[in-house]
Amino acid sequence: MIVAPYEADAQLAYLVKEGIANFAISEDSDLIAYGCNKLIMKLTFTGEGKLVDWDKFLGDKDAFAKDKNLSALQSFTREQFIQACIMGGCEYLPSIQQVGLKVALRLFSKHSTVDEVVESLMNNKIFKDRVPENYLEALKRVQSLFFYQTVYDPRTKALTSLEQIPEAVSKTIEEDFLGDRSVIE
Repeated sequence: MIVAPYEADAQLAYLVKEGIANFAISEDSDLIAYGCNKLIMKLTFTGEGKLVDWDKFLGDKDAFAKDKNLSALQSFTREQFIQACIMGGCEYLPSIQQVGLKVALRLFSKHSTVDEVVESLMNNKIFKDRVPENYLEALKRVQSLFFYQTVYDPRTKALTSLEQIPEAVSKTIEEDFLGDRSVIE
């Protein structure tokens, strides 16, 4: 049994990404944002469920060509996808009023960076008073959790990050925000 040191979704994603587990079973689609590429959802008592295979989704452009939303999603970088998910609402940052996942995805289809997306909201007469002060900085801080959350590696019996933190990024991240890696309780 493995107990996640912080976020169970990040821990499950880590196990799948590292090949320790073949897939995760959950009703929480946050696992996809954490980088879990195989997720079984809607599991029934008879053992039937819906497999979400993110790699297959990203690679099969023809299968989703008729759905403009899914087709657009296939062109997003992982960073854009996570940023859109955060803007759409997550437990770490309140969403902007009337900006759910659908609106966030549409904004990212029009603008290539989160800076441009937030700027467009701040220049929009409907949203400009709804964007909290320092929202962009808070969003980028929360984004780091979806890449670098502290998890447990059962092979080394040590705490590590969900993904290796690049040196350039490590200078800008508050490591304690991602979880204390110094102890295992």
